[in-house]
Formats: sequence, C-alpha cells, structure tokens
Amino acid sequence: MSALSFGICTLGCRVNQYESDRIHSLLTSRGFVPAPFSGVCDVYILNTCTVTAESDRKCRQMIRRAHAQNEKAPIFVCGCYSQMFPEEMKKFPFVTFFSGTKDKDKIADRICEHFGIVPPPTDGETPILPQSERVRAYIKIEDGCENKCAYCIIPFARGPVVSRDPCSIVKEAELISQQRQEIVLTGIETASYGVDRKDTDLLDLFSRISAIDGIKRIRCGSLEPSLLKPAFTDRLAAFPKVMPFFHLSMQSGCDKTLARMRRRYNTGQILRNLSYLKDKIPSAAYAYDMIVGFPGESEEDFEQTLSFVRETRPSNIHIFTYSIRKGTEAATMPGQIPEEIKIERSHRLASLRDSIRREQVESFIESKTVFTLLAEQTRDGLTFGHTETFLPVAVRGAIAPNQTAAILLTDQENNTIYGSVQ
Repeated sequence: MSALSFGICTLGCRVNQYESDRIHSLLTSRGFVPAPFSGVCDVYILNTCTVTAESDRKCRQMIRRAHAQNEKAPIFVCGCYSQMFPEEMKKFPFVTFFSGTKDKDKIADRICEHFGIVPPPTDGETPILPQSERVRAYIKIEDGCENKCAYCIIPFARGPVVSRDPCSIVKEAELISQQRQEIVLTGIETASYGVDRKDTDLLDLFSRISAIDGIKRIRCGSLEPSLLKPAFTDRLAAFPKVMPFFHLSMQSGCDKTLARMRRRYNTGQILRNLSYLKDKIPSAAYAYDMIVGFPGESEEDFEQTLSFVRETRPSNIHIFTYSIRKGTEAATMPGQIPEEIKIERSHRLASLRDSIRREQVESFIESKTVFTLLAEQTRDGLTFGHTETFLPVAVRGAIAPNQTAAILLTDQENNTIYGSVQ
C-alpha cells in the first residue's frame, strides 16, 4: 500500500503552530506523507482557534473545504473551537473525530487507528524538530492562562497554567540548535511560565537555553507588560542571547479601559517599567497588542491611548478592533461602540503607529546604527529578514537563509525598510 498523505490546517496562535508541528512529526515518523491542506489528501487535520467570532467562522469554513476537496477522506479536528463548542462540531457529520485542547498528540494515534495501523507508544515530552521552513523555531513552554480578562475566552478553552519541565524544553532547544540559530519561547500566557512549579521560572529558562552553543538568539512570545519590573529587567540584562525586543499585550493606554478589561496593571506602572528597561538595555524595543473600541471607551479614553503611544513610541502595534465574543464578560457590558467609530479609531491609531515607525527608521538611517539581520528568504534580488529588535528589513543582495549579517538601514519606501550588508 502506498503511503497515506495528510494535510494540516493551523488557525490561530504560535502555540497552535507548535502543536501542529508535533502532530506532523508524529505522523511522518509513522510513515504518513505531508501534503498541502488545499489539495486532495487521504486525511485532513484542522487545529482550530476561537479567539474571535471570525476565528470560529474560519474554522467552520475550513472543515467544509476539506470535505469538498475529498469527500472520502476522514477529517480530524482539535483545538480551542472544538473545545468550546462541541455541539457545533456535531453538526458536521463528515468529521470523523474531534477533541479539544488537551492531548493533541493523540490525534496521531486516532488517525493510525482509523487506518488500522497500530500506533507506537509515545511520550508527550519527546522533543521535536520544526516541520516548516521558518528560520526561527517555536518551543511551547506552557499552556493555559489564569488572567480572566473581560474580553477573552481562551482561559476557558485552555484551562489553568501548566508549565513544561525545563529539562524537556532544554532538550528540545538542543535538538533545534542543530538546524536553527533562533528560537521563540511561546505559550498561552508566556509570562506565567513556572508559576505552577517551584523549580523554575522564565529567567531560569533564559539562563539554561543561553548555555546552548548553537542557539544565538532567544525570543519570547507575547508578554504581560507588568512582567518587566526593574528586578526582572536587571536579571534579563545578563542574557545577551535574549533579543532586546518585547511583544507586550498592552491592550490599551487608558487606565479606565484597562480596569474594565480586568487587566492587572495601569499605565503609570508600565511607563516606569519601560523607562527603566530603556536605561538598562538602551537598544530595547517593544511592540504592543492594542484593542480599539472596547465597551465604554469614550473619545477621551481613546485620546489617552494615543497619548500613551506618543510617549512610549513602540516600534509596532498590532491593532485589534474589538468584536463581541459570546461567553465573555465584555460581551454583555454596556456602552458597546458602533462599528464605524471602532474603524475610525483603528485608522487613527494605525496612522500614529506608522508615523512613529517612519521617524524611528529615519533616525537609525541618520545615526548609521548597525543591526544584525537573520536572513529568512531571498527573492527578486532581495533578502528578507528581521533584526534583533524585530525590524523587518529587505537587504539588496543574497544572504543564505538562517545566516546572520551586520547591516545598515539605507531607506524606506511604501512600508518597506531597506538595508545593505556591512
């Protein structure tokens, strides 16, 4: 019998991508052959997301698409959407098997059993190599979140914080170091790593992974902004392999809005922390996640967010227009914002973000600041990659993927930053 093909569709966050990589690794180790999800496969796997109502719609769409591509192929579904809405899953009679967010490795066992293959014993902590062409590799370090923010359903889908054994994480990083220079530590609430254990925390993990020769660059997924307290920053500065870029789930620059969101900090705390961070690590840069149009957000509240952004000058902002998420506290809050106002505020915040980015890049060009670029791909005579501060740069000329080079920024045009090799 010829090898069976499988296609995986991953929706949502980096944790889902990591978990899909594990499924991919387990299936290939058992003789299955990967194929594009968009084509005709012998089996389809959908790893779902439920962070927004749009995410739910996309999940349903991809289930139908897989069935349309090959009506005879079994479909296996896992993840946050199927965890939260099992009754919805039962409306798809052509879905062979679905599970939630736990034990996604068992999807590979279920697929083997469906085809009459006896699955070998597995260990959920067995390290894996990345299955994609990305030059940076993701390592999941924890699952779950206990923040209970008013707008978020993910804690209900993922449950409480469960941190991985640090020895297992280090073993995986050592394996990855044979192929990749950069890793990204990711989780549902990365900053909470170790809170359920007594033997480790995020800084301990930085220390252990920094000792691996092949790993040159370490990053973290989205972080709770209050993590960057002076005591944390003091210890962080001792790890040069940790890149000076921090993706912060800020969500708002208005204290009233943060309180309604049930966030556990205020802007004063964050201003002090960021000021200390810049003093301690002058090259540090940070980006924000921001939600625009949260229930009750007045024009004055939004102006405070704009003022916070002008003062802190992030290198980037990922802007999310608030949408009602059934099952969350915010869904029933008074003061829901009309869609046209949300869109208008999103545009204003994006305009400010882009202006700050242009000014920062111009300053780097004038000062001839030297960056280190990790090359990711080459096309049309340009090499694309990211600096240590996660600036996306297109360098004229070819640099082999997964290699680093010292560069200067030279110009910017149409939201593309260009550079040259030194």
